[in-house]
Amino acid sequence: MTVDLTAIEKRWLLTHTTGATSQTPLNDIKRKYFVSEIGGTAADVKSLNDLERQWLRKVIVDASGTPSATIYAEQLWKEAVSALGYTVSKFLNENKVTFYLNKS
Repeated sequence: MTVDLTAIEKRWLLTHTTGATSQTPLNDIKRKYFVSEIGGTAADVKSLNDLERQWLRKVIVDASGTPSATIYAEQLWKEAVSALGYTVSKFLNENKVTFYLNKS
């Protein structure tokens, strides 16, 4: 069975973001969602990758975990999935799918 990560990710983000539609580009939805979740000075961050890492750190902390000091989003995805009690994969896309299919 083939899993379309982009479709899963976009569907999840649309259910968690106001003012976006299925016609809104995925990166615009991500930016809007990340800024809404981390707020404050994070809104000044220009890089979508930086916003994603900040958001993942928040997800980990909110799940009572302690994020590592890594600069790699792939590692933070593993930590987030683990902190939420889901099965961690060695593959980034599998961790994203696990998160988006299980996190309400």
